Amino acid sequence: MSSPEDHTAKLEKSSAARPSLPLVGPLLERVRSTEMGAAIVANASSLASATAVTSLLGVVYWFVAARRFTPSAVGLASAAIAAMTLVSTLASLGLGTFVLGEVPRHPNRARPLIVTALLCAGAAGVALGLGYAVIAGSVSHELHPLISSPLNATLFVGGTALVTMGLVLDQALIGQLRGMLQLYRNILFGVAKLAILVLVSTGIAHRSGMTIYASWILGALVSMVALGVYSPAWIRGLRKDISSGEFPLTKLVRELGRSVIGHQALNAALKVPLLMLPVIVVALLGARANAGFYIAWLVANFAFVLPGALSTVLYAVSTGSKADFAARLRLTLSLAFGLTIVAMLILLVGANFILSIFGPSYAAIATVSLQLLALSGLPTVVKGHYVSVMRIQGRIGRALPVVTFGAVLEVGFAAAGARIDGLTGLTAGWLIALTLQAIVMTPGVARAALDRGSAGPNGANAAT
Repeated sequence: MSSPEDHTAKLEKSSAARPSLPLVGPLLERVRSTEMGAAIVANASSLASATAVTSLLGVVYWFVAARRFTPSAVGLASAAIAAMTLVSTLASLGLGTFVLGEVPRHPNRARPLIVTALLCAGAAGVALGLGYAVIAGSVSHELHPLISSPLNATLFVGGTALVTMGLVLDQALIGQLRGMLQLYRNILFGVAKLAILVLVSTGIAHRSGMTIYASWILGALVSMVALGVYSPAWIRGLRKDISSGEFPLTKLVRELGRSVIGHQALNAALKVPLLMLPVIVVALLGARANAGFYIAWLVANFAFVLPGALSTVLYAVSTGSKADFAARLRLTLSLAFGLTIVAMLILLVGANFILSIFGPSYAAIATVSLQLLALSGLPTVVKGHYVSVMRIQGRIGRALPVVTFGAVLEVGFAAAGARIDGLTGLTAGWLIALTLQAIVMTPGVARAALDRGSAGPNGANAAT
C-alpha cells in the first residue's frame, strides 16, 4: 500500500514528465525550474487542458446550436442544462471531493469506494432530478417542457443521474492518477454531443430546446459506455473485490455518509449560485435573454479555466504532503492573478467581437454582461483559494457559514439586479456580491500565504 507522500511523489513525477500547454510563456518556464513549481504547473495544465478542450468543444456546440436553432430554443436548452447541472451538483453529495482525497490515501480499496460513490450519486440524481422537474415545470412556464411528456421527464431525470455519476467519476480518475482517461472521456463527450446535435438538427423538422438537451445527454452516455469498454481490467478487478466480500456495500455507504457531509455542504454553497444564474435569467427575463447570457457565461468560464485549475491543484497536491504549503499557495496565487489579468483585458476589449461570432443578437443582448463577467476574475481567484486553504487546513466548518452567506448574497443581488436593470443589472448584482465575499476572504488567504513557519495542512502551526 502506498502512503500519501508516495502518492504525491508519484503525482509530481508523472505530471512533470508531461508537457503543459504553452499558455503562460516564460513565467511558467521559470516556475517549472523548481520541483514544486513543476508539479503544480504540470498538474494545473493537465486539469486545465481537459477543461479547456471540453470548453472549446462546448463553444463549438453552442455555436452550432445558435446557428441552427432559434434563440428561444437555445435559451430553454441552456436553462435545462444549467438546471440539470445544478441538481447534479447537489446530488453528487460531495462524493467527488471525497474520492479525490480518499482514493490516493487508500489505493487498495479504490475500486469499491468509487463504485459505491457512483451508485449513491446515481440514486440521488434520480430522486432530486424527478423532484426538480416536477417543481420547476409547475412553477415556471418557461421550464414546463421538462415535464410536458413522459419522454421529456425521463430524459431530464435520467440525464441528471448520468451527469451526476460523471462528475464523481472524473474526480475519481484524477485521484487515481488517470487524468488522461478523464480527458479522453470528456473529449469524446464533447465530440459525441456535437455530432448528435448536427445530425438531429439536419434530420428533424421540429427542432426544440429539448432536442438540444437530448443531444447533450446522449453524448454523455456514449462517453460513459466507451470508458467502460476501454477498462476491462478495472472491471475484472472490481468483480474480484466484490466476490472477496472484503468491501461490503452497506459498510462503504455508511462510511461515505459520515465523510461527505461537510464537503457536500461547501460544494453546494459554492456551485448553486453559479448554476442558478441561467435559471434566474430565464425565469425573470425570458429564454431569449438567457441565450445571450449563457453564451457570455460560457466564454468567461473558458477564459478563466487555467486560473481556476490552480486552486484545485493546490488542494490536490497539498492533501498528500504537508511541506511548504505557504510557498505553494503563494505560487498558485501569483500565477492565477497574472493569468486572470490577461484574460480580463481580452474580454473587456473583445466582448462585442467574441459574442458577434455566435450571431449579432448575442452581442446585442450580452456584451455589457460579458464585460462585467470579466471583472469577476480577480475575486473568483480569491474565493477559490480561500476554499482550498480551508479544506487543506481542515476548517470546512469555519468556511461554510462564510461561503453560504456569500451564496445567498449572489442569488439575492442577481435577482434584485435583474428587476432593476435586466441582464446588465443581474450581472452587476452578482459581481458586487462576489466582490464583497472576496474582501471578507482576503485576510484569511493572506495569512496562510505569509505564514512562512506553517507546516501545511494539519501541521503543528496550522490555524485551527
